[in-house]
Amino acid sequence: RADKPPTGWQAGLLCARVLWRTLFATAASKAPISKAGAPVLFMASCESLKQACKKLLTQTWLETQLQFTSKVSKYRNIKSRPNWSVLEEKQFEVFSKQCGFGLHDPSTTAASSAGSKPASGLQDWLEEVLALRFAIDWLSASMQDAQDFIDQQTRRLQKKPAPRTRLAGDPVEAQLMALKEKSVDSFAMMWTDDAELRGVASLVARLFDGLEGPSALYFAATFTSQMLLALWKGVEPLLAHQASMGIARIAESHAVTGTLPPPQLHELDADKSQSAGFDLVALSYGTVSKDCKKLVSALPRGVLMCIVKVQTNFRGYLFRGRDFVRAP
Repeated sequence: RADKPPTGWQAGLLCARVLWRTLFATAASKAPISKAGAPVLFMASCESLKQACKKLLTQTWLETQLQFTSKVSKYRNIKSRPNWSVLEEKQFEVFSKQCGFGLHDPSTTAASSAGSKPASGLQDWLEEVLALRFAIDWLSASMQDAQDFIDQQTRRLQKKPAPRTRLAGDPVEAQLMALKEKSVDSFAMMWTDDAELRGVASLVARLFDGLEGPSALYFAATFTSQMLLALWKGVEPLLAHQASMGIARIAESHAVTGTLPPPQLHELDADKSQSAGFDLVALSYGTVSKDCKKLVSALPRGVLMCIVKVQTNFRGYLFRGRDFVRAP
């Protein structure tokens, strides 16, 4: 079919977009706020999460270059096994301290589960990188979906004719009319040509129907977190496959030189990715080498100013490469 996602990555993004919008809008309906502001609140939440994921992606990739290469220690290579606390500290630093999300400090709060692996590996770190890239694409597409909904709703309100009362001929027709009206005007009901996905989204929304009372919003937030956890469990095999393909492209010489190649996506997925060139952006924030510092310190002041201008233009190029994939 023409509307079927061409790759597994795009299919996963579609499922994540539909479920995330349904979960957010249904949970937000339990809050004592105007339902008309749900799309804007949804876009603001997606933007906050996306910026946090971009920061963490940069930090994670820089730390991957340090943990699995001999850049800082000759005993480190692609078979190194760093402790999980290294990755957890990066996540806490970005999401909690820099972006303001409420997370427990992993250094003072014990994990709820010990997990099945005593230490992490290159496979786990590449999966984390791919998960962040998936989240950035997912949140960017969700924001565009919300923008499209606002545009369509505005056009419908402008062209809406005078209300006319119409009586349904039978109960079945009345139910169909109510369902159509709900799917058109409800932000939680995102349309998709996949009937199975529509059924799952509808079932998810029904789970919130029994939540009533002053604590309904908190229960809805708990339901949402568990549903998102199940969603990530479904995405994990896709990330593991892409990470294993990325490891197959890595040789021992990459670890010696301290430059691991980033995991690649399918050509169609890379073309639509919102995190293209993330490795170049991350390296621009890395530590300057000693040779470079010595060379710059020996240069005359006029030449140094030229280098600063070149570096500024290069950072502008990296910015365009990160935020405008097709920019000339």
